[in-house]
Amino acid sequence: MAAMALVMSVFDIGFTLVTTRILNDIGAHGPGVNLWLWGSVFVGMVCGFAVGVYTFINLGARIMPGISHDLRQAGFERLQELSFSYYDRRPVGWLMARLTSDCDRLSRLLAWGVLDLVWGVFMLVGISIVMVVYRWQLGLPVLLVVPGMIWLSLVFQKRILTTNREVRKVNSAITASYNEAISGVRTTK
Repeated sequence: MAAMALVMSVFDIGFTLVTTRILNDIGAHGPGVNLWLWGSVFVGMVCGFAVGVYTFINLGARIMPGISHDLRQAGFERLQELSFSYYDRRPVGWLMARLTSDCDRLSRLLAWGVLDLVWGVFMLVGISIVMVVYRWQLGLPVLLVVPGMIWLSLVFQKRILTTNREVRKVNSAITASYNEAISGVRTTK
């Protein structure tokens, strides 16, 4: 998947470069431009991009459930090894909610997060190189904004993480309540 992310970032950068070349060619040659050549290059790139998107979605669709299955299997095996006193302190519903939601979150992060990270890093580095190579007078001022954006994203990341933890805690409490109520119904019957 990481290799596909690299390929996809190359295609993304390539679209911009091909469009620039087409416009420069039209500006230089006017109506005598070979549009069939540029059209076939663009169609080839779109087809390659489509194959890349299909491939990484297919890989992600295979990787994510496998990771989730392995994590849940290991988690449930660990729960079987714990002492009974542990279950006296923790409601079973809370444990089930945390285990299933955490496994789902981790499998999504490992499958799609790696893809996003690799694609994002290669895109930013590639676009930065292209901007500086084509016109450094415009590229450098644009890149001066990046440290501020990184700082701002870290500030928002902390706020989002805090809110996300609160939401997960409420979700765990609701699921635990449902689980305990359902177990209680059977006991009461």
